Amino acid sequence: MPTRPMDVAALDSTTVLRRSSGSGKLRPVRTPLSASRSTRPNTPTSAKGVSMVLGAAADDRQLTGYTKIKKLGVGGCGTVWQVVRAGRDGGERCDEHFALKQISKEDGAVVSGVVEARVGLKLFPNATVVCGKLLHGLRHAINVPATNAHLNSMDACGRSGGPVPPDDLSLPPTAGGTTQDDVSSYIVPLLAVVETKRDLWLAFEHGGDTLHNALFDIRGEFVRGSRTYRIRHRPLYTAMRDNVVLLKSLLRQLLLAIQALASRHLVHADIKPDNILVQHAFSTPTTPSAQTAVGSALHPLTLSAKLIDFGSAFTAMSPKLSSAHTPEYVPPDILELVRTKHQTNHVKAYFDAHCRPHSFDMWSVGCVFLEIACGVPLWLPYKARVGVDGEKLVTGLLAATGRNADKIAARQLHVVANLRKCIRDCGGMNIDSRRWTHGVDLMQRMLEVDPAHRIAPVDALAHPFLAATIAPSSQYTTPLAASALPQNTPSMANPSRSSVFCNPSAPEALEETR
Repeated sequence: MPTRPMDVAALDSTTVLRRSSGSGKLRPVRTPLSASRSTRPNTPTSAKGVSMVLGAAADDRQLTGYTKIKKLGVGGCGTVWQVVRAGRDGGERCDEHFALKQISKEDGAVVSGVVEARVGLKLFPNATVVCGKLLHGLRHAINVPATNAHLNSMDACGRSGGPVPPDDLSLPPTAGGTTQDDVSSYIVPLLAVVETKRDLWLAFEHGGDTLHNALFDIRGEFVRGSRTYRIRHRPLYTAMRDNVVLLKSLLRQLLLAIQALASRHLVHADIKPDNILVQHAFSTPTTPSAQTAVGSALHPLTLSAKLIDFGSAFTAMSPKLSSAHTPEYVPPDILELVRTKHQTNHVKAYFDAHCRPHSFDMWSVGCVFLEIACGVPLWLPYKARVGVDGEKLVTGLLAATGRNADKIAARQLHVVANLRKCIRDCGGMNIDSRRWTHGVDLMQRMLEVDPAHRIAPVDALAHPFLAATIAPSSQYTTPLAASALPQNTPSMANPSRSSVFCNPSAPEALEETR
């Protein structure tokens, strides 16, 4: 069955620097958004210009048998499209929707695309694979016939007639008997990998919005002649604040995801709100007393979360670090390794001596937890006001000028040492309430600076904060139609996140509204 389409609003403008005629000074110029954008370290303007030209040409290319419906997101690792494939079910026409990631071979991001394809095939070996020269030329070649017949024979679940032969990248047996079905509950399934002459295409199950988009709406504004930003919390954030059970549900699912990865000795290495897809069903309480209990007539009944974007992933036995990670969600020890450009053998020796398969990703999940508690994106470098009437100016806890790794690491150590105070100063969730008992303790254990002592997923799941999770009340049973959702929430003009399966766009590209 078709999954619910994602509702991701793309940014409509960005800022570049150009030289004024007759002057050596640089001036900001507003230009239309037409190319990939990333929160990875900024590239020179000339490189961005080349990327814009290549991106425009790639947009016109199609994958045989599929029709592009709309662009879901763009980023440093490619473009994600909502696509439809026509099919028939019992003689009746049925259109299947997918999320299709297009990575141009003319772009260096194709390396991340190949990594994502390899990891996806390890997690979902039944995915269809149509190979070409690029995949066959790699060290770990994937040996399957190069024909579109495999892709076109996918069933509604995206599975072809048989499993794809594994490549040479062998992984140890999974611990605890984790099955593929378990993985698909917490990771968006890869359905197909197709290589054409000019592109690498990755087809995924379609559904959900990014956690960032579901939590925050951030827009630029001018107050008394000064440029600031306004952070408005979306209904999901408000619901998590009012009903901490929803937050606990999100954390449990993320922990189960990294537990499944760690059992395979896989490290995602780029977990952040932009790489988490969420789906939530809103409902209204059926009794007045229930409405009074929650303080609002609108609350999510269910919340599901899945990881996406494995372009930075690696195996714990063969760690490969790059600057492609989002630094605000990377552990301080890894930031140091990336900054000093250690050789591969040194990185492996460090991982073997100090890290566990879950260490990297556990820190990242702790950062997601921290961001939700604060109510402000960790990376936000600009002064912002929270809420419609908020006047207090805040910035992201881990924001640093120029996104300098040393400054971010220093901020991380400061925040961890003063965790409660930092969260209170942001004015997000009330961590002193009884509902938050043990919550900060769990966060502190996730953000343990020493990777060897960072809490493991199984221990985090058994932590008192999560072990006491109560299922949402059955009093909330009336689903709301999409039209019944609040209409006064501004449309998302995502200030730094235009990607669905890719790394997000740079913070300086925030949309301005006057």
